[in-house]
Amino acid sequence: MSGQTPPPLPASIPMQPAPFETRTPLPLIDKSCSNQPYPIEALGPLRAVVGAVQGETQAPLALVGSSALAIAAFAVQGLANVETLGNSTSPLSLYFLSVARSGERKSTVEGKLTTALDTHFEQQQHAHNEELRDWRRQSALWKQNWQAALKSEDDGHALDSLGAEPSQPRHPNRLVNDLTVEGLFRLFDEGMPSLALFSDEGGLFTGGHSMKQENRQRSLAILNSLWDGKPLHKTRGGDGHKTLLGRRLSLHLMVQPGVSRAILGDAQASDIGFVARCLVCFPESTIGRRLSSTAKIDQAPIEAFNNKLLEVLNEPMSFDQASGALALQTLSLSPEAMALLTAFYRATIWMRVVRQSG
Repeated sequence: MSGQTPPPLPASIPMQPAPFETRTPLPLIDKSCSNQPYPIEALGPLRAVVGAVQGETQAPLALVGSSALAIAAFAVQGLANVETLGNSTSPLSLYFLSVARSGERKSTVEGKLTTALDTHFEQQQHAHNEELRDWRRQSALWKQNWQAALKSEDDGHALDSLGAEPSQPRHPNRLVNDLTVEGLFRLFDEGMPSLALFSDEGGLFTGGHSMKQENRQRSLAILNSLWDGKPLHKTRGGDGHKTLLGRRLSLHLMVQPGVSRAILGDAQASDIGFVARCLVCFPESTIGRRLSSTAKIDQAPIEAFNNKLLEVLNEPMSFDQASGALALQTLSLSPEAMALLTAFYRATIWMRVVRQSG
């Protein structure tokens, strides 16, 4: 074809307008999941207390279930890991986002389920005050001996015999509701290695310093690392680099529908995987449908739950006092539990393939 003149282009090419097709925006929550009853029968030993608290408060059942699961996860996360698929282990920590309007009795529900937490932390604070007094005396004596050893002319033998300076006791506070990620790192560094971020006003966190645009990605990445049980890293000019190992966090943020958009409607929170790590519930409101005459008040399951919770919280966590790193045993799944987990995993993968292909 070399040397031949190409055929001339037509003077005009008729253009056919592309058909316009309107599409309905995809909902944040799949309609197939709406109006499904909360699976209270799957809660095992927590079923009784969830039913009792819901019967007394007449709050949404899913809200009560999420609160109970979050508290239970926090209580045990500092004691063990759990076996999962692929011969790996996973923290027992859980993250929850509960979307509920004002008046859904979020605070009342949490108060019913955290009596043991309040009792435990009050006892721990009293013990901590005693430990601080002992530490101050020991530290003052060590510094006095250290000054004397400096003046000694025994070639440093007196200094060597002193040993390390006594370490300040770790702060026992483990429950926080309004916290920056920087503050969280400091609490893990100076306090206990197992914490809970619970708030019935989750907007304090979503609208706070850590969730500002310039801080959001780093804050969510740190929360992701804690959910995965990975080390926490901090590098700051002048402070150097520090790594914290063996820390655990459970999270339950109760937010109003408008506030929830700051996380559920945020592409960054979704892309980075934070939303996928959360168990999200948006239960139907019970406001206007509560009758005091139909309230079922049964305190026995609530008392039993708090008694058991206090017993678990009093179990000493095994961790290195200097570094704060937890030493965790691994809970093995029974063959039945492993089969159930495998079936759930396969069903989840199949649903994802069907939705992507559709």
